[in-house]
Amino acid sequence: MSTSIEPYTAVAGQAREATEKSIEAFQPVTRYFEYVQKSMDLNRGLAARWVELLTTTSGSFLDRAGKTAKRAEEVPQVGSGEYLTRSEEQLRVGTEKVEVGRARLRKVVVTEQRTVTIPVSREEVRLVREPVAPGDTADATIGEAAAEVVLTEERVVVSKETVPVERVRLGTVTITEEHEVTESVRKEQIEFVDSTSKNSAKKQK
Repeated sequence: MSTSIEPYTAVAGQAREATEKSIEAFQPVTRYFEYVQKSMDLNRGLAARWVELLTTTSGSFLDRAGKTAKRAEEVPQVGSGEYLTRSEEQLRVGTEKVEVGRARLRKVVVTEQRTVTIPVSREEVRLVREPVAPGDTADATIGEAAAEVVLTEERVVVSKETVPVERVRLGTVTITEEHEVTESVRKEQIEFVDSTSKNSAKKQK
């Protein structure tokens, strides 16, 4: 009895086709799960780095905190009220303006003698004789006669005139000099007395 394989072949083809469609349908889901897997791997890497960084930072911080605490423990503890404040006087030198005097202008009249040489002229009488030449017309009457001559001279006339000759005013200039100042100042010193030692030592600061 012969068996036909065509039905089986058709079923196998349908099954293969259905499988391929299923795989094709599940590809987006597969890609999504791959993306999720990669994201988780990346997050795990970042988380590991953060943990490493925090561990290093906290370790360094704890280290520094421990050293600071250790140094604080090494500092000797002093009770309240056992501090001393050391003071000293400091010399501060400045300047201030004070009135040391006053100056003013005053005008007075002074009389003095002045001598000036000036030429002065005058007229004097001189007898002048001139002979009469022949042919000159002249009065030949014999008798008494008189003639007058007016004489003049220059006299010195003195007058005075007031004129301005100069202006005078007050002005000031600043002169800077170096002055040394010496003064005593006080300061406090702190003495350290070690009473635990046999020979008590004093140290000053």
